[in-house]
Amino acid sequence: MLPVDSVLKSGMVTGQQIHDWLERELENAFAKDATQRFGGWLVRVKGLELTFTIGRPVGERIREIRIQGQPLDARKRYRMLGCERDGDPDTVVCRLRNVANARRLDVTVHDVLADYLSTHSPVAPVLEGRARATDAPPTLLSQVEGTSYRFR
Repeated sequence: MLPVDSVLKSGMVTGQQIHDWLERELENAFAKDATQRFGGWLVRVKGLELTFTIGRPVGERIREIRIQGQPLDARKRYRMLGCERDGDPDTVVCRLRNVANARRLDVTVHDVLADYLSTHSPVAPVLEGRARATDAPPTLLSQVEGTSYRFR
């Protein structure tokens, strides 16, 4: 699931930045033109719930964003934790640009995952419903239409 390790970074972003970032990430995952897809998956952030419509035009997919159960406030500042990819500018966290007070942490994604698994093993996959498409089943695992694989 996590073949690439990376250092974690934190910083402050506005609700508007989160909204715009997620719209770009939705396009990366669900572009009608498959050559425009990037990454192959939709980011999911703990504490963030996203409702969207895949079939809507670019920039119009998001129906609702909630953080810690509350509607996203475009003007509010939120603390974000995410990955740093090699070569990212200092102000980028997990492809989100212009993050204020961004700083590298002394821990990697694999460190956090290993710590989690040492405390919570064994684990079993469950659908948490943090990312919900209004026009696709909750078990959707691929942007490629016509596949029969389903989350079990």
